[in-house]
Amino acid sequence: MLLALLVFTLNTQPPSGHATWGVDPSWQQALQYCHAEGLQAGVDFALSHGPLGFTRSPYFHPATYWANLAWTLLYGAVLTGAVLGLCSTLTLPWRFPLIAVALLQAPASGDLRLLLVAILPTLWALRSTRGGAWPSLAVCAWLGVLALVKHTLLFLSLPALALLVYKTWRTQKPFALALPLTWLLSHVLAWVALGQSLGAYPAYLGWVKEFAGFYGPGAGRAGPTWELVLGLACLASLGAYALICLRELPEPDERPALAFLIVLAPLSFKMGFVRHDVLHTFQFFGLWLALSPFLLPAERSARRALSAKLTLGLVLLGALTQLSFMRRVHPVARGNTALQLLSGPETLRARELVRMRALKEETPLQRIAEIVGQDPVDVFTFSCGAAILYELNWRPRFTLQSYVAYSPRLAEKNAASLSGDSPPQHVVMAWLCLDQRLATTEDGPALLELLARYELVYRHPSGLCLLTRRAVPRAAPEQLLGSFEPALGEWVELGSLGAGAKSMRVELDLSLAGRLYALALRGPGVFLEVRIKGGDVGRFRLPLPLARSRFLIDPLVRSGKDFQGLFAGELPLGEVEAVRLVPNEVGAWAHADRAKLEVYAAPAVAPAR
Repeated sequence: MLLALLVFTLNTQPPSGHATWGVDPSWQQALQYCHAEGLQAGVDFALSHGPLGFTRSPYFHPATYWANLAWTLLYGAVLTGAVLGLCSTLTLPWRFPLIAVALLQAPASGDLRLLLVAILPTLWALRSTRGGAWPSLAVCAWLGVLALVKHTLLFLSLPALALLVYKTWRTQKPFALALPLTWLLSHVLAWVALGQSLGAYPAYLGWVKEFAGFYGPGAGRAGPTWELVLGLACLASLGAYALICLRELPEPDERPALAFLIVLAPLSFKMGFVRHDVLHTFQFFGLWLALSPFLLPAERSARRALSAKLTLGLVLLGALTQLSFMRRVHPVARGNTALQLLSGPETLRARELVRMRALKEETPLQRIAEIVGQDPVDVFTFSCGAAILYELNWRPRFTLQSYVAYSPRLAEKNAASLSGDSPPQHVVMAWLCLDQRLATTEDGPALLELLARYELVYRHPSGLCLLTRRAVPRAAPEQLLGSFEPALGEWVELGSLGAGAKSMRVELDLSLAGRLYALALRGPGVFLEVRIKGGDVGRFRLPLPLARSRFLIDPLVRSGKDFQGLFAGELPLGEVEAVRLVPNEVGAWAHADRAKLEVYAAPAVAPAR
């Protein structure tokens, strides 16, 4: 009972806090806004989450508070039940990794907790020897609902469903045939219950495929090499041990669970190390610490027992490397646990409303909120949480935030929201970018539309500014100024193309070896080096899918103050002399011999007289 209480308490965090300018807080609160406004997934917005994605947000939103609280309690209850059920199937020493993750790591990571809420019940159903097919039916229904939370869970549910069918087919064929129907029925009913149109579902699946195909090259980022090597070592040792056990296990009932864990290995690695930062590596090692006991049947033989302990030690070493992050974000450290509910859910809600009003006075958006009133407004690039905090009439573009416009199609959809039939009257610009990218590659086509159709009306010392739609758009020249096919490392001179504003697009394919590398690890990347007058050279990370859409290259924009100057006509044109592409640490062998680089004329703001 004490273990159940601890797991439930630490993994049930009532909604609290408010997003303002942060990346993750903003999209999490944006999903709450989409649910509250009844927006259609795949038609009105697209993100790496589905229409149920709002339930994983830990932040307070007045319109979704009760729904978020209910789902938080449900997630905590399911995780607690799965941990207790699985612990009962393990001998005492092998329970500790699972308990450690449930008490220490899962509460510190919303993504890890969500994965465990899907994976642990599946593992329990695959290992269950009691209840006939009913555990599998219940888990299939649960997975059908969870598939609408995040695209990852949709992909994860498919191999889980196949293995549950395989397990049930051996003994109860009619129930086995009912499992896919159960998944589909729960999936469709949840979709409709969330206010989504069945007609929107095909479009939603199309964008799921788009995000899955472009996430790696669009969002991939290298991190410390030693963590990558440690992660590979964990995967190799666990995978090899699982394969040995799968071949030698005498009991067929144990094979589906091991097969499920082997399927999880490459999936978890791609999730944890394509974007190699502390959040994702924490999630990766936490997941494998939780699952490793089920791969390590120490009672098989003395030799197997030794290899089991060595393998588990390697996973523990990887997990321990994340302790500093865990100390910062654990709910006990933040004082944010289910114990707060003892004061009453309505009391918590009232307290958050008071904090929400106080927070409005601490951000630089107050003056902008007074100017825009209830006119339609959008926020660039990713700080949409501020618009929600001030209860502005937010009219989001398709991807809600700029950095997730990973593909040319997504970027063009965002740009179309500024030139279509119902564009926002105002745009708040807090133009920030991630991962040392060139700032203007974030929503590049949309920025060109902003230059043509909006003008600066207010600027804040912090770099924040407000744009208002022009009655008559500026000239938006699109003529091709030059086309080049440079080799990597070769400078392309732009000075001879004129002194006006310029945009650019880049196409660079991967070589066959590069495609194989991207399949196993993350996609090889490149840097864009920009030489300006005076000889200074700036270096920016250039995600290749983003670069296939036109983005502003001259004048060179590097900060929020530069964006203010861009729309005020204060940045010098013709400053960029040359550009070149330089391979990242992977090397030039991963790319084609030559790139295609096209330079176009771009809209420009005339200097103030």
